[in-house]
Amino acid sequence: MFGDEFTIGVRDLMTTDIYYLSSEYTVNEALDDLQEKQFNAAPIEGNTSPYYYVRRNKLTRLSANGFGSDGLLDHASQIDLDSLISPDTDFEELIELLQKKTVYFIGWNDRLEGIITRADLNKLASHTYLYSKINQIETYLRDVIHPTTSAQVIEENSKEARSKYENDGDADLQLRLIDYTTFEDLYEIVKHHRSSEGNNPISQQLPFDQENAVRILYKIKELRNDVAHHGNTIHIMEIDQSTEDNRDIRDLRRIYDNMNEILEYDGQ
Repeated sequence: MFGDEFTIGVRDLMTTDIYYLSSEYTVNEALDDLQEKQFNAAPIEGNTSPYYYVRRNKLTRLSANGFGSDGLLDHASQIDLDSLISPDTDFEELIELLQKKTVYFIGWNDRLEGIITRADLNKLASHTYLYSKINQIETYLRDVIHPTTSAQVIEENSKEARSKYENDGDADLQLRLIDYTTFEDLYEIVKHHRSSEGNNPISQQLPFDQENAVRILYKIKELRNDVAHHGNTIHIMEIDQSTEDNRDIRDLRRIYDNMNEILEYDGQ
């Protein structure tokens, strides 16, 4: 449906200034260090491979269970091939990988070049990329709403569309009334609009039934608000702790897949 778009990947999101924990640390010393620096994970200094790393949440559990005085290396994980990814890994593959593990390392020639965690999905590059995809969805929704929805329905679900449209009346911009709606307005129109036959002609132009279309557009709308206002794409780092108001990596992946379904839909 849409032409080529810019994309991002690991290279745009990874942290290249790698902080190393001392191999002499105890669990509690390493935990204090990571908490102070607000890092979710870090490698442990070492001169030869294999190299090791630890995650902060694991150290938190160890400390709470009485292992705080243990040597850090006794509880470290090895940086093996499953922990390494290419800097050219794209965004879609990255969020799939981050569902499996919370942290990956970027390296070659026996040297670490970067580190990436779920928290890196909250960086500006991620916001910019996701916002660009959501803008494409807005364009699509306006294009399917325009021929199927009366001006009255648009005005009933948009507080400012009519006034903005009339203010530009002499500007020869050649825009439609629907072009003055927000994503919130578009969501409300899809949610409430019914034809005289009782069906929803808009949701018929989406790859979901009416109930799922409303639910999915709500999730996209909430993500749009977060990325537009520099909020977080992911609210919590651990899976299975999400609620209706807290988005985790699996939630982000589902929303991303739904956005692609909309953008690739051909109406068949």
